[in-house]
Amino acid sequence: MFNDLKKNKIAFENFREAQKHINKSWSKIDLWWNDKKVRDVRKKYLKNYFNVDVNWYDEWVNYVKLIKKPK
Repeated sequence: MFNDLKKNKIAFENFREAQKHINKSWSKIDLWWNDKKVRDVRKKYLKNYFNVDVNWYDEWVNYVKLIKKPK
């Protein structure tokens, strides 16, 4: 996953490389961020590491009610 992020210039091991990418892409940052490959890697990352259910709010409300329930 990290290699995919690096290849699409989302993650960096070197601050200077990140800085160069940002400076080079700043005027058209939306083109890079919305590029199909970049979008696909972002979606893959989110699905694997931050997979949030559509009904996340209801799940949390139910959880909080459950743990606050008096005994």
